[in-house]
Amino acid sequence: MQIAEQINTIIKHEGGEIKLRNLEAFVDMSAAQEVVSGIISSLEYEYPEDFIFSSGRESSIKSIIKSTLEALGVNYNNVSFISTIPEKITFRLLGNPDKAEQTLGWAHPTMPHEILLGIIKK
Repeated sequence: MQIAEQINTIIKHEGGEIKLRNLEAFVDMSAAQEVVSGIISSLEYEYPEDFIFSSGRESSIKSIIKSTLEALGVNYNNVSFISTIPEKITFRLLGNPDKAEQTLGWAHPTMPHEILLGIIKK
């Protein structure tokens, strides 16, 4: 079950569980519309360049979900968080957007939990 579906179930039942492969993984999450805006800016740039479009912020999947639940007014103390990988493996994915910010004026103001909120509210 997808994260948004699990959160909707928790809202409906005022508690429950979030079960994912690795809740401890760290990600650099950006809103699609912001990335597309950056791509368009790079295409309009005076000459071809390589750019990284990322937030430059690292967040754990679990912290993103907790922030989302808080924003929805859900007490995450009523939620069980279950990682399905037996050993604790921590993945880290982090980009450096400095060149895109400085060269193109690219911005990425949307926070990871706001992206998840947008998915849940659709």
